Amino acid sequence: MEDVRKNAFVDFIFKNPHLTIVLSLLAFTMGVYSSFTLKTDLFPEVQRPTIAVLVMEPGASAKDVAQFVARPIERQCNALSEVRRVSSVSKDELAVINIEFHYGKKLEDAATDVITALEKVQAQLPKDILPPQVF
Repeated sequence: MEDVRKNAFVDFIFKNPHLTIVLSLLAFTMGVYSSFTLKTDLFPEVQRPTIAVLVMEPGASAKDVAQFVARPIERQCNALSEVRRVSSVSKDELAVINIEFHYGKKLEDAATDVITALEKVQAQLPKDILPPQVF
C-alpha cells in the first residue's frame, strides 16, 4: 500500500509537469526575494539586561563598604527572578553592584525589581549611606 502512495505522488508529478515547474519557480523566486530583503548582521550587538547600583557611604573603608553595603544588596538581588549574575566592586566610600539578567527580562522590569529589592534591604544597610542610584 505504501508503494502505491509513493507511485501516486510520482505519477501526479509526471502527469502535471507545468504545475511542477511553476511551483519550483515560485519557491526559487521566493527564496531569492527573501535573501535580498532579509536583514542580517554579521556582528549583532548582543547585551544582556544589566542594572548597576551605585551606593556611597561617606567615610567608610573599602572593607566596610563590601561587608555592610555590597553583600546585603548582593544577597537580596540574587533572590530576584531571572538573575544570571550579581557582582560588585567596593572601594573607599563607594560600592558598585552589577546585576545581570537573562535575555528574556525587560530592562524596565529588571530596574523595577532591583528598586524593590533595595527598598527591602534598606533596613539592613548602615544609616549614613546616601540614597542608592540605579542605572
